[in-house]
Amino acid sequence: MKDRDLTTAELDVGIRRVVLKTVSQQEKENCLQKSCLDSDLALEHKLPIGLQFNSRKFKILIAFLVLYHYYPIDRTVFCYYHLDLLDLIESTESFWLSVLLKDKELFLKYLVEQRVMTEQQFYSGIVNVKNLRKSIEFIKFRFEEKLKHPRRVVRRKGYRDKGSLGSVSSSALKAELKNDYYLTLYQFQLEEREFLRSEMSTALREYLSEGRVLTDEQKIEFKLIPQKGNLQNESEGNFNVKDYCERRASEENLREEKKARRERELYIRENRETALHAKVYRIERNE
Repeated sequence: MKDRDLTTAELDVGIRRVVLKTVSQQEKENCLQKSCLDSDLALEHKLPIGLQFNSRKFKILIAFLVLYHYYPIDRTVFCYYHLDLLDLIESTESFWLSVLLKDKELFLKYLVEQRVMTEQQFYSGIVNVKNLRKSIEFIKFRFEEKLKHPRRVVRRKGYRDKGSLGSVSSSALKAELKNDYYLTLYQFQLEEREFLRSEMSTALREYLSEGRVLTDEQKIEFKLIPQKGNLQNESEGNFNVKDYCERRASEENLREEKKARRERELYIRENRETALHAKVYRIERNE
């Protein structure tokens, strides 16, 4: 953590305590709805085909990971939760969080190693009863769509099999698409992007498990350390706290100096105006 060095065991106990409070509060209020992870799928009249996560914010993703590793998810929902959360994470800029989804120890070590959030910010902004319940409400079931009206029967004339070979024009079009430069370039970009994402995920996993050395750019990308601008602001903030009295004293001195300078300038301006008026008066008298 940012403010002090925690162990994974201490963090594990703290998270378990908050999740237990969340579960007990859920049970007291009896809010077992279809959006809750405690729902019994056997009571549903529709066939669920997955889960929908209605938030992509980084802090909410961390909360989803906390629920995945600690919340007693119903076994009929757990498979949906794992697959759909993995798809959600991989579709975001924080795709490397998928490494933390597969291993709870790496997840805890990541939270301990990061220097972006303090322990107070972690528990007040992410792992607390209110935010965890809000995160659970973001999770909805996706059900199989049912047609309201029956499909119109299409009656075909003749045989459905018109031959395995397509027309000459369709064959030529497929051949041109295979040789199209822009489609080939786009496919190359997709493959390169997937390769780089895989390398970044591997770097984070090896950093947390094997002690691999990361560059500052990689640590910023993985949100292990704040950006350089934030680091500068943080150091300035610490300097302000440490030297607050001295800064206040210097501000008072600067304020007094500015006041004395303004008074001196005003005095000089008034003397110049007086001298100018006297000169004009003497000229007028001579005339």
